[in-house]
Amino acid sequence: MNQDGSKQRSIFFSPQLFCTAWSQEGSRLIFGALQPVPGTSLQYVDLFTINPDGTDLTRITTSADGETYPSISPDGLRIVYMVNFRLFVMNIDGTGAHRLDARGRTDEDPAWSPEFNN
Repeated sequence: MNQDGSKQRSIFFSPQLFCTAWSQEGSRLIFGALQPVPGTSLQYVDLFTINPDGTDLTRITTSADGETYPSISPDGLRIVYMVNFRLFVMNIDGTGAHRLDARGRTDEDPAWSPEFNN
């Protein structure tokens, strides 16, 4: 899409797509999408990344825990996200996931500081 809102186009369609966030430089989009729990009528959320042109759709989580509210770090290397109201971080490829908060419930929709440093 152009800055004035013209030339919009779809890069991915799912009626069960939500919690979207762009990388700082606009090279990746991360989003949550509902996935079926095999053998049941239940669903859970996994996280995916995709390029702005619709290529390289990558599923980066595969648990039934329900990962939501992703945010890509300013350097594009990590993702912060929520699992059952707990704060986690992982590498952009889905590896190295670990919990950040030591206490119980935290707020939703985490975000990186623009002044983030490695």
